Amino acid sequence: MNQNNNYTKIFFVLSIIGLILVLFVYLTFAPKKIAVADISVDMLNYVVAVEGVATKIVKSKFNREFHDNTFCLCMRNETRAHFTLTDENSEIVVYLRNSDLYVPSSGEKVNVVGIVNYWYGVVLFAERVEKVKNNA
Repeated sequence: MNQNNNYTKIFFVLSIIGLILVLFVYLTFAPKKIAVADISVDMLNYVVAVEGVATKIVKSKFNREFHDNTFCLCMRNETRAHFTLTDENSEIVVYLRNSDLYVPSSGEKVNVVGIVNYWYGVVLFAERVEKVKNNA
């Protein structure tokens, strides 16, 4: 009887430690918010429209595939581009989902519609990229 009581205490202590570890992992890796062009976005695969300045344009060849819960982005043996969308306070990496999407020039202001994904390190997979027209 006493041995069962000891097992109960050990199980209780291990359960508490497990809950503390789960809480720590959640607080460490929980979805964060990023602001691009004054729009805050929860990082849980939301479709968003953000506006900012395109910098660090990279046209590159990928020989791998990106997968997430929302879609499969196949980039094998096809040329794609990615860039950083920046405003005064923050930036987000934008990957083009297909080859016919508009590739901006560095320093150009663009509007991007796509799926924000936190699990790839806060990136936006672009569905649409449009140049912002200046009203000046």
